[in-house]
Amino acid sequence: MKKSYLGHLLVANPRNPRDDLAKSVLIVVTYSNSISIALQINAPHEDLTLSRVSQNIGIDHSGDQPVYFGGQVNQHKIHVLHTLDWYSASTTKLNDEIGLTNDVGVLMAISRNQGPKQFKACSGYYLWEDGMLDRQIDPRSQIPGGPAGNHRWGTLEATVDNVFLTDAHDLWSQCIDKFLRDRISQYMA
Repeated sequence: MKKSYLGHLLVANPRNPRDDLAKSVLIVVTYSNSISIALQINAPHEDLTLSRVSQNIGIDHSGDQPVYFGGQVNQHKIHVLHTLDWYSASTTKLNDEIGLTNDVGVLMAISRNQGPKQFKACSGYYLWEDGMLDRQIDPRSQIPGGPAGNHRWGTLEATVDNVFLTDAHDLWSQCIDKFLRDRISQYMA
């Protein structure tokens, strides 16, 4: 049976090309044989805050939380990753700790201090089709050329700690360390 990477982190291999995915950490929010979608969670926009986004759609929010560059596809769409202490009918549970909500209700709840305790807003997403993500994760696969085809990913379980509580600038290095420790312990077992 094929492993599902829904709710897992993708950690960019240090040997990946130096492009927009170098040293990136993404969370998988959709995973199937035909399509996979992930949000980058360690690249805050320098000039885009949740307050600015909320005000643009008529919600009064005074917080200065950053919005993260989630990916190149549909950058005008905001996705809110959050702890499962808050949810709505449109929340997708990614794992036992983290959910994803794409509707304005989560922004309204956050603005009233009634939303999730931990959250991260992302604009845009990355998309893989036809099993390409599986081939990038599997170290035995021969990936076809092209810019996206040269990337390799390590995987980790997404947790509240590594998604919300680790500083974005330190996230990649901490995830690489954890990934390597996990691989060494598997090898030694």
